[in-house]
Amino acid sequence: MRGREGLVAWEREYRKGVLWRGSPEDRPAPGGLTLDLGCGDGKGMASILRDGIRVAGLDISLGALNLLRDRLGREGFRSDLVRGDVRHLPFTPGSFDSVVCDFVLGHCVAADREEAVEEVRRVLKPGGRLFFRAFSRRDMRFGKGEEVEEGTFRSASGIDHHFFDEGEVRGLLGGFRILDLLEGRKERRYDGALVTRAVISATAEKA
Repeated sequence: MRGREGLVAWEREYRKGVLWRGSPEDRPAPGGLTLDLGCGDGKGMASILRDGIRVAGLDISLGALNLLRDRLGREGFRSDLVRGDVRHLPFTPGSFDSVVCDFVLGHCVAADREEAVEEVRRVLKPGGRLFFRAFSRRDMRFGKGEEVEEGTFRSASGIDHHFFDEGEVRGLLGGFRILDLLEGRKERRYDGALVTRAVISATAEKA
């Protein structure tokens, strides 16, 4: 995330328009009042809203939130959208039944990831659930860019991408009861080449 540098990089990217398209695959099923953490331009939120779940969205990028607001309006949905930092969530303790954290913490350096997870735990109700997804070290993009920390690579756009292994996820979510954790891999064809996309998913419960 890297404070202002990271924010500038994301705003620059969102000036290009919608970054995340389509529907998320194998999306978890949150319940109750849900926080979509790092909601971006709304790829994940739209599918949650279609299930009739109440969702609030938070993102650091004003450009992303403007794109999402337009998308929700076109699709006839409404949601509370908040500009904020995953390390300092502007919500009272125990505000949410669920937090969806899809491909967000991979854009944070190690210290920021730990702060963000503690904030998630704070804003969840007892028994509330965290739905986590991130790219694993078996993903095709692992190792691309400038390595700024172990397993974290900065792209030419200035955005950090961290790649996890299962042990690291267990450690990061150590303050939760992990209900399931798995790594899924799919072979896909990009520009004629067969490549691997690899994602680690976890569902964890606040004790």
